[in-house]
Amino acid sequence: MAVAMDFATLMRDLMREREMTGRGVARKVPCDPALISRLLCGRRQPSAQMAGRLDELLEAGGTLAAAASQHRMPRPVPIWWTADDIGDDDVNRRDLLGAMIAGPLALQAERLRRNLDSVSVAPAGERDADEWERVAAAYARQVSCMPAAGYLAHLLADAGEITERVMSASGRVRVRLIWSAAQIAALTAIGLTMLGDLQTAARWWRTSARVAGECGDGQLAALILGRQAVLALYGPGGEPEALMRADDALTAARNHTCAGVASAHAARAQAYGRLGNRPDAVQALADLVRTWDELPAGDVEAADSEWGQPERRVRHTKSWVLMLAGDTRSALAAHEAALALYPIPGRGRTQVEMHQAETLIRSGDIDGGARHCVDVLTGLAPAWRRDRLIMSSALAAMDAVPAALSGRPPVREAREVLALPAGQS
Repeated sequence: MAVAMDFATLMRDLMREREMTGRGVARKVPCDPALISRLLCGRRQPSAQMAGRLDELLEAGGTLAAAASQHRMPRPVPIWWTADDIGDDDVNRRDLLGAMIAGPLALQAERLRRNLDSVSVAPAGERDADEWERVAAAYARQVSCMPAAGYLAHLLADAGEITERVMSASGRVRVRLIWSAAQIAALTAIGLTMLGDLQTAARWWRTSARVAGECGDGQLAALILGRQAVLALYGPGGEPEALMRADDALTAARNHTCAGVASAHAARAQAYGRLGNRPDAVQALADLVRTWDELPAGDVEAADSEWGQPERRVRHTKSWVLMLAGDTRSALAAHEAALALYPIPGRGRTQVEMHQAETLIRSGDIDGGARHCVDVLTGLAPAWRRDRLIMSSALAAMDAVPAALSGRPPVREAREVLALPAGQS
């Protein structure tokens, strides 16, 4: 019998004895369930780190690791793809996404670097945990201020690398690495959302929540679910999805005041506003302000992080809710107050400017709102013109134009600009 089957047979026997399923093992590693399936049927040989991790999980006493070491194949670059039974076609599609973003040469260079990096088989330690916390924090800053095309390929590569380190770790180091891995998965979901790949983003959201739950940090889970709730407003699930994720975030927080709770209240306020439920929107906005007043200083001051809750986010939400409520004068004042807190062009500032355009249109100034939309869009860098949140906000503004007035020249011009590919004018 082939050595590969020796490992696979031993692993299957151990899992049966311990009444563990493939998905259960994958959750505890953590890794793609499809990888566990390939190991169990002998189609894939495990890396040394993976074999050691499985040996530990299945309490094999070294026998599983020894079976794997008898025949070691060159290890491919590991990919941290997510969720349910992801096959080779999906992996190839995501490899292609990385190639499109970073270019073939950069992707090949990353594969070579990862193979060279795999020469080191030392288990992860506290220094690794420290480094990955810094990496996750750096990505949170990039996601906050950069178009997704500028960081997503690097984020995907590091998602694969941190998976390797998690598999080689144990104890407190493993928990710390999982904490960083959950953030990296959520930031990947955010980047994919900005590029409009919502189905792939949904898988990464599921993985990020599951991994956050693995380390038992309710506030981290609330942080991820709260951000997912806000972004759900721009997806096919819309308001119901946003309200459900907001409720999940509030449950995960367990009555602790944290940034995730603030995001949940912001999502609820915006969702109820879009549904025309003014009383609940106003109440959720009040809950947001109350929560924000009680947040730790670190959350409020982290204006450059995707996980921060600076004042401008509160004012952003308030301006949107007032607009949806039809309070034009207050909404325009709130827009100006929010814009004063956004020092440079980017996603947040542009969204507020699109809310300004929509407010003008809703108040009857159709031409003024449409011209404002055109001015903002034509002034954007091409990369921002591919951002889903920005373009969704612009489309919402133009959708507020009454059908009878859609033929006005400024409205036609705005729709033409929206239809142009990024970089053309």
